[in-house]
Amino acid sequence: MDVAARGLPGSTLTDPNIDFAKMAQSMGAYAEGPISNPQELRPALLRAVARVEKGEVALLDTITQPR
Repeated sequence: MDVAARGLPGSTLTDPNIDFAKMAQSMGAYAEGPISNPQELRPALLRAVARVEKGEVALLDTITQPR
């Protein structure tokens, strides 16, 4: 298996999957996720932008497809 098929070292974090939203929430940030449905992304972005405009930190944990 070549590097393109399995990714670069450190570019994939699995087993266990990390809940970045919970990590951010534990540090006082606004966070949502994991978001895997593309239809849920726009509403989540709008909520996150509203928080950032109030001066808060926001994180959206999104599931993406590897290249």
